[in-house]
Amino acid sequence: MTKKTYNLFFLIIFSLFKSSFSTKKIMIIEGDNLDVAIKNSIESKFKLFLIFHVKNCPYCTRALKVLKEQIVKNFEEEEELFFGSIDLDNQLNIWLGFRFNITKIPYIILIENNKMYHFESQFEESLVLKFINEEKNMEDGENIPEPVTFKTKFKIAVKELTESMEGLMNKIGINVRWNNTMSYILLFIFFFLFVYIESKILEKCKSIFKFNKNNINNSEKKYKNEKKKENEPKINKEEKKIKKE
Repeated sequence: MTKKTYNLFFLIIFSLFKSSFSTKKIMIIEGDNLDVAIKNSIESKFKLFLIFHVKNCPYCTRALKVLKEQIVKNFEEEEELFFGSIDLDNQLNIWLGFRFNITKIPYIILIENNKMYHFESQFEESLVLKFINEEKNMEDGENIPEPVTFKTKFKIAVKELTESMEGLMNKIGINVRWNNTMSYILLFIFFFLFVYIESKILEKCKSIFKFNKNNINNSEKKYKNEKKKENEPKINKEEKKIKKE
C-alpha cells in the first residue's frame, strides 16, 4: 500500500467515524426510560424535545418524517438538545396518554429548565425551529406531570368500567343507574372469584402431583424387588431336594 493510498484510506475511515458520532438521532423512548430522560434533562440542563405519536396517523407519520429529515439535521452540533420519539401504541407507554392528558396527536412538548412547553402550531420546519430556539418564559411553562400511580390507574379502570356497564345497562334496557360503588363491588367479586378459582386449581395440581409421586415410589419399589430377585443365586431343584434329605 502506497503512502498516498494509505492517506486516502485513513481519511475515509476518519470521516465515517466522525459522521457516526456527529449525526444526531431520535431516541426511541419506552416506559420508565422517559423518567430517566427527563431526570437527565433536569440534572444536565439540556433541552428534551418529545413527540408522542401512533402508527396509523398520517399527521404523525408526516411530522416524524419532517423531524428526521429536516429538523434534526439543524442541530447535529448541538450538545444540549436531544430528541425523543414515544409510540403510544406500545404497551409500555399506554399510561403516558393519561399522565400528559393527551387529547390530540401528534403531541409535542419541549422540556427545558424543569418546565414543559407545548408546541401548538402546524408542524413545519421553520415553526418548529423557532419553537426550539426561542427564549422561553418560565411563567409560560407547565410542571412536568408525575408518573401515574397504581391508585390513579385503579381509579381510571373503575371509571371506564362504570361507563361501560352504564352503556351496557342502557343497551339491554335495564333501568339501573350504574355508579363507581357498583364497579368497586363488581371488581372485588371478580378478584375473590379469581383467588378462589386459583386456589382450587393449585389444590388440584398438588393432589395430582402427590398421586403421581406415590405411583413413582411404588414403581421404584417394585423395580427394586424384581432386581433383587434376579440377583439372588439360583438354586436348582436337585440341590433343594438334597437339602431336604
